[in-house]
Amino acid sequence: MAAIKKNSCLHTLTAAALALPGMSPNKAAAGVPADAVSTGFRYSHYDECCNRMAVHVFQAFGITPLGESAELSASWVTDRIAGASPVLNIPFGRTDAVAGASGGAAKVSVAENAASLPLSIAARPVQVMSSATIRDTRNALDLSGQYYLNDVTIGLAGGASDEKDYRSYFSNLNLRWELNRKMTTLAFGAGFTHDKIMPTTRDIKERKTAIDSLLGITQILDKNSLLQANLTYLYSSGFLSNPYKKVFISGGGRRQPGLESAGPADIFWENRPNERHQWAVLARYLRYFSDWDAALHLDYRFHIDDWSSHSHTIEAQWHQPLGGEWMLVPSLRYYSQSEVDFYSPYFAAPRSNGFYSSDYRLSGFGALSGGLKFTKAFFDQLNVHAGVEYAVHKAGLKLDGATQSGFADFSFFLISAGINYRF
Repeated sequence: MAAIKKNSCLHTLTAAALALPGMSPNKAAAGVPADAVSTGFRYSHYDECCNRMAVHVFQAFGITPLGESAELSASWVTDRIAGASPVLNIPFGRTDAVAGASGGAAKVSVAENAASLPLSIAARPVQVMSSATIRDTRNALDLSGQYYLNDVTIGLAGGASDEKDYRSYFSNLNLRWELNRKMTTLAFGAGFTHDKIMPTTRDIKERKTAIDSLLGITQILDKNSLLQANLTYLYSSGFLSNPYKKVFISGGGRRQPGLESAGPADIFWENRPNERHQWAVLARYLRYFSDWDAALHLDYRFHIDDWSSHSHTIEAQWHQPLGGEWMLVPSLRYYSQSEVDFYSPYFAAPRSNGFYSSDYRLSGFGALSGGLKFTKAFFDQLNVHAGVEYAVHKAGLKLDGATQSGFADFSFFLISAGINYRF
């Protein structure tokens, strides 16, 4: 019985490791087609501190077999977003520039750690939030199919999402090839995305496209462990700026091509390059411990791009059965990234290449999160799960020390719950 339990656990770990992110989100197992219809529903709630953004996510999905060698899956997602968002940053001594910068009576906050920044009082960053509550709803439909041919699995997927200021369409292909008596699995994925951007506060219509690819290998080391490595590449082109973000440029900005005035003096819409190349390497190790009847998942991901930014992600999960078909999964995740070369909280002078952004998501920062998830199975047909995660996003958590983006520090939590039923 112990050997059966070990092999069953390893099969589960193998299935999780072989899943291609974004390629087959509802796939329950790798290398084996679904043998019954299953469906489910998930709810997630994301909430940032200090009256920032909150998101409610509702997802319904299903999988059905098509004969003995194929399956079809579908997913419908509705996101509801509300709250305030950072618009731009200004020097402390230029609060006069706030009027009109956020479309109304702006909300202004000074960095909590401003006193520790190597800047004069007049130069300390001040964050300007949107004056009105942002509300939007996004609907998305994904369809995918898998065909199993001996040791090869072929997957096709496509979908679209729609919201009042953004439309996106995607398609992708993924292949998995099991060899070496199913001890080794090679994976390949390729996708294409086309987006239309129609901001509600500006009279512009823009487009962008993205091509992504994945190469991966998974190797079963022994009956209790496996190792996986993935290499991904993403090329984006077109309008890559955030149409709602603004920048403060002290003097001379209006004379630069590519910059558009956002109203008040020294306030402009951000301007990013129209191309971006991104590479990422993922290493994953999974180990089953028979003494605890539990499994450890360890992930490391390194990302780099041609905007002079790089990031590190380290994540650990412990999958612990509790008896009675209960499973407890605590997790810990650390993330650190460097800023892109055209980021600054604000700009004291124009830049030579004309690219500017003060979006905190392009700044240097670190994030630390911890989570806890419970799952429970009933009668081999019904599975329910619930989880919670809390994270801190902070400039001081960056690997090589704090940056001048501490004014953007915040925390957030994520709760989720779901149900899956297999007919």
